[in-house]
Amino acid sequence: TTVRECLDDFVNKFPLSREWLFEEDGELRKYLDIFVNLVETDPDDLSTQVRNGDEIHIVMHLTGG
Repeated sequence: TTVRECLDDFVNKFPLSREWLFEEDGELRKYLDIFVNLVETDPDDLSTQVRNGDEIHIVMHLTGG
């Protein structure tokens, strides 16, 4: 299973999360970082493999002025 497959499964369970996680073209939003077991993954490559028991963290960059 990949990070992308996990995110797709999450969106299927929680459809309103799609616009929070993904751009209209299906790419991950640029202000999000994905960590697997607290190790940052490449946000442009969601093919990182995950196993049963791994933890995926979605972290949003906070900006403002």
